[in-house]
Amino acid sequence: MSHFISSSKHLFSFSNLLELNLCENQLSCISENIKNLQHLKTLNLSDNLLKELPKTIGDLTNLENLFISGNNLELLPKSITNLKNLKWLSLIDNKDLVLEEEQKLWIEDLRSSGCRVLM
Repeated sequence: MSHFISSSKHLFSFSNLLELNLCENQLSCISENIKNLQHLKTLNLSDNLLKELPKTIGDLTNLENLFISGNNLELLPKSITNLKNLKWLSLIDNKDLVLEEEQKLWIEDLRSSGCRVLM
């Protein structure tokens, strides 16, 4: 695990990366530099120890699949509503998660456009 943490600063330099699977790594935070992964289509952060997501997650506007289930998320950043191209969104098992009204409307919009939302 320590090797992953020490090398993670380089992870976000792969700007053409399409899929990133970091599930089950006991991560407690994600760098704001995730914004550099502009071509990312799938991001799996499930089953970690995350209490929050970086506000820059909303910069990943090409994202189609976001899996953040099984964490300790309490709030989502306001910028998450910028993710309009999602086809899958999994928020399962974040029992303390509270959504703001704008985020609830965003989820409704996603569902009406065919996104599969799991909560």
